[in-house]
Amino acid sequence: LAGAVVRPHHAYVLAGPDHIQKAVVEHMIRQHGCRRPVFLAGPPKNSDSEERLQAYRCVLERNGLPFDPSLVVCANFISSQAQVAMEDFLRRGIPFDCVIAANDAMAVGAIEVLRGSGRRVPGDIPVTGFDDLPVARLGPPRLTSVAQPFDEIANCTIDTIVDQLSGRPVPDRVVLPTRLVCRQSCGC
Repeated sequence: LAGAVVRPHHAYVLAGPDHIQKAVVEHMIRQHGCRRPVFLAGPPKNSDSEERLQAYRCVLERNGLPFDPSLVVCANFISSQAQVAMEDFLRRGIPFDCVIAANDAMAVGAIEVLRGSGRRVPGDIPVTGFDDLPVARLGPPRLTSVAQPFDEIANCTIDTIVDQLSGRPVPDRVVLPTRLVCRQSCGC
């Protein structure tokens, strides 16, 4: 239930904290010198998408970089929509120096278009994702991503349900840690 809308009197198991998306953007700015990152966002009104976009904006501001709405596009967490977005960036000649995708599927779509246009990833344009799905480890290049503890989320959710059904008290919210996994797609 990562990113779920929290309702009173319900127990939630979430992946977090939100600072990890900030760590991705910070990594690209400080370690790789990116100054005009494209952000491939998920759907509007999706809490995961909104948190990740807010983290992007926050880190730009913290590093004295202007927020440029022309560098943000909603690709709805869908690879094919990320491909269309990247083709549009390239066709319009909008300058950018990296791609930060709000999930791995969009990052993979962006990489396909960038490579198809003759750009090297990460040599010309570094790319990051989020979720650390198996596709992130396949490459080439292997994708820098944020690992979410999906197995732990599932196990904790089941344990919470069993405890609730047994009448045992459960915490209102459990937040399990995520972590940045740096791989070749960002230049690491």
